Amino acid sequence: MALQTSGPIALSQIQTEFGGSNPIALSEYYGAASGVPGSGTIRASDFYGTSSVITADVLVVAGGGCGGNDYGGGGGAGGVRQLAALVLSPGTTYTITVGAGGTTSWPNGLNGSNSSFHGNNATGGGGGTTWGGDFETFASSGGSGGGAGSVYNFWSYPGAGNAGGYSPVEGYSGGGTSAAIYAGGGGGAGAAGNAGTGGAGTGTGGAGISWEGQGTFGGGGGGGDYWSGSSGGAGGGGAGAGYNYGGPNSPGVANTGGGGGGADRTLSPSGASGGSGTVIMKIPTSSYTGIKTGTTVVTTSGSYTFVKWNSSGTYTA
Repeated sequence: MALQTSGPIALSQIQTEFGGSNPIALSEYYGAASGVPGSGTIRASDFYGTSSVITADVLVVAGGGCGGNDYGGGGGAGGVRQLAALVLSPGTTYTITVGAGGTTSWPNGLNGSNSSFHGNNATGGGGGTTWGGDFETFASSGGSGGGAGSVYNFWSYPGAGNAGGYSPVEGYSGGGTSAAIYAGGGGGAGAAGNAGTGGAGTGTGGAGISWEGQGTFGGGGGGGDYWSGSSGGAGGGGAGAGYNYGGPNSPGVANTGGGGGGADRTLSPSGASGGSGTVIMKIPTSSYTGIKTGTTVVTTSGSYTFVKWNSSGTYTA
């Protein structure tokens, strides 16, 4: 329990919070918490509002999957995990891994890479698959599943989401297909991808989720088709290509974990890459040390500091 923020603080209160030996000396507690001096003059008032327990909320977003080739399904979004009240130990360094988005391959786009905060993982998004022109095709499972390619001579099937088996889930399945030359959208962190059913605007990517005013993450990629293409899901999902009216496909947005858009066969014969992931930490400003590595963006809101890692790095509590 944090010490009070005003008035007299007894040495015994500091000892109860931070431990220590008798007789009690303030010099035992150099650097015991953020704001407490590490050397030199130390006063009881330096301990206002301090606690031996540091907690942080963390969002972990994995890299998005790549879209499929040749009327291919949209890439699944990277898994998104919301971790509440993680306990951080003062002086301990925590490793942050930011996963890359998947790139093009055949018959499926490649899955995105996992992201993590000190071993708390989110799973890379599943790659979308190609059309069922010559054989049955199966999109890849992932944090969110890849979308099915267009049905043609053979069926195509979407990939499953929540590959990490987490509760609550990190993402949803990709969309299926029921019409020739209309592929399914990639699954999102907040909703499944939509099926390619033959109408305008079908095969869209599943929606992502918003977190703590920091943005929306984990949108699935749109499926490719012969006509107008399809939009990616909110949260960085790339658009699927549309040969006649829609234009080329687009990649997932960097540092959102968005899935890449699926291909048609002419404007964009290859699936678009997934967006890289991110890790965001929300920590009381009074507990924030500022000791970090990696490419970061630091903002404050009220009494909290938000640190967003756009590349792999570390944080020392």
